[in-house]
Amino acid sequence: MNLSNKHLIFVENFMINNPDLYSAIGFILAIVFCVMFFAKSLFNSHTNTLLKMIQIEANKENNQTLSKLKLQAYERLSLLLERTSIPSLIQNLGSNGISAREFKLLALKLIQDEFNYNLSQQIYVTDQTWNMIKIVKEQTSIMLQQVEKTIPENANASEFCIALINHLQNAGEVPHEKGLKMIKHEIEVIFG
Repeated sequence: MNLSNKHLIFVENFMINNPDLYSAIGFILAIVFCVMFFAKSLFNSHTNTLLKMIQIEANKENNQTLSKLKLQAYERLSLLLERTSIPSLIQNLGSNGISAREFKLLALKLIQDEFNYNLSQQIYVTDQTWNMIKIVKEQTSIMLQQVEKTIPENANASEFCIALINHLQNAGEVPHEKGLKMIKHEIEVIFG
């Protein structure tokens, strides 16, 4: 008989002769396992709660960041509308001593460049606002082309600008003003 068999025989004899101790050890082990299970459950619950709180805080920070990006997009689109408005085009391009045709081409290029530069802003604004921006761009371009047809072929930029001003006075609401009104309204709704 080796030493390990002697130990097993001793443990077996001890358990047979002391059944109450065996029951007590079993009871203690059952309690230890229950406490361990309860502790593990409590730890998992606490960990899940902590993870949910972290996720809520991260979402809150993401929403704040997204709100800032949205507001910046509306600001950028407002600038686009202002920079491409007929009054701004007249102010920036009208006194260069160029022909009416050159004025129109420069104005159309400036409008397209500003629009292209701000294309990425459409992901932060509503479809309605972005569609309004596209409509304003098109209406302004069409207005430039229509007014050019009403002046003499050899007209200079100053004559073209006067014709544009007269057209705006007769038109009532100017395209960029419609766009700005929509942006202001949407900002009130979203951030108001």
